[in-house]
Amino acid sequence: MRDQAPPTLQQLAFESLLKKEALAISGLADWPWFLFPAAFERAFRNNQTNILRAMVPAWPFTCLPVGILMKTPHLETLKALLDGLDVLITEEPCPRRGKIRVLDLTNRDSWHNQSQSCERELFLQFTREKTVETCPYSRVEKYLNVITDLNIMETIDFLKSVDLHCVRELQLRCIWIEDMGPFGPYLTQMRNLHTLRLAYIQKDSSISGSEELEEECVNKLVSQLPKFHCLQHLYINYSPALVGSLADCLRCLKTPLETLSITHCYIIQRDLDYLPQCLNLSLLKHLYLSYTMLDRCIKPLVYLLESVKDTLETLDLAGCRLEDSQFSALMPALSQCSQLLKIDLYMNELSLPILKQLLHHTAKLNKLTEETYPVPLEYYDGCRVLVRRFDELGPELLDILRSERQLKAVCFFAATCPTCYVRYAYDLKGSCCLGNTVAARCPVMPREYSYEVWLKKFGLLNL
Repeated sequence: MRDQAPPTLQQLAFESLLKKEALAISGLADWPWFLFPAAFERAFRNNQTNILRAMVPAWPFTCLPVGILMKTPHLETLKALLDGLDVLITEEPCPRRGKIRVLDLTNRDSWHNQSQSCERELFLQFTREKTVETCPYSRVEKYLNVITDLNIMETIDFLKSVDLHCVRELQLRCIWIEDMGPFGPYLTQMRNLHTLRLAYIQKDSSISGSEELEEECVNKLVSQLPKFHCLQHLYINYSPALVGSLADCLRCLKTPLETLSITHCYIIQRDLDYLPQCLNLSLLKHLYLSYTMLDRCIKPLVYLLESVKDTLETLDLAGCRLEDSQFSALMPALSQCSQLLKIDLYMNELSLPILKQLLHHTAKLNKLTEETYPVPLEYYDGCRVLVRRFDELGPELLDILRSERQLKAVCFFAATCPTCYVRYAYDLKGSCCLGNTVAARCPVMPREYSYEVWLKKFGLLNL
């Protein structure tokens, strides 16, 4: 067993200070800012309520991230935290300290990373105007922004006590259409919602095959969606229940979207046809369609790209399994998207001649900073990529892009090997193989899968 390094002199002094609560509290005004994150973590974990109560009003950063520390919350510790916030709101804070603006109760990051974010924030906060924010709808003064994750299991009655006009971002995940009814009235009150995420919205499998019942369920879902007056970002992920209702969802928009993300889904032709007709997509900046199956006629997508050619910054078509004929139709419109910063075309079925044509088009997009392309079909032996052959081709493909502009981040990805789960990649530094962590993150369809197998996999074969 490897011996641990002995504690430093600073750590020993720090431990001694926290054991003397009265001394620690009286000297808070003179503490250097870099002591606060470690001291707060230690006091929180040791349930030192008096120190916590005093540290909150003196916290030198605008964000207090406590969610990661609340895995096993202690009631008295939480009460001390709230008491400190109450002092911060009702009394003037120490003039040489910043004022907490955000209480982060999420559990998305480590305390180390959170505290580093706090340190970066310290250098920015003193350049800001010290203004009091208000809710854009109710005009009520906001002393504190609270960020939290809520898991609604059985009841949603608690929403009655929430000022829903101030909800800015909402995610609905793992919900049956049949259970949407009670949530509808609350959703209608979220008039300032700017980000909506719909994930794993499903329908009862017992009604599959009955077109009338399926249509009734979809209509029930859409009827719960209010008119979105401020929505800017819409994300739909792995939600077979929304197949066929995309047009109805987009009709709820009252302002132009910046982001439209439809991933791990299936877009049928009538939904695809509506996209270029939707006026609230005319200023789109980010379009994500990764791992989404599109009906074979993609002319509507061509028209959509033409309509957003002056605003689109991100285009993600990874995993869409588009073929040569479809890309041939897309390329002229794609080459007009002059504001593109990022493009991802991985996992599409392109031959080498069409890939070269595509590169000649994208080479003219001089604002691109990140670009990802598939390895062409000719460089596979069954499911495995011919590494040596593509290593010889790689420089030629990069030269096509270099002929028009300087390259920043370019990569050619092969399909993940179904046996070893390793993915070949060729970038500006040459070739490499990425491990199975990438494969685990992306549910890639093996090349031998047919179109029907894909639909069956997502429960869409009967559409």
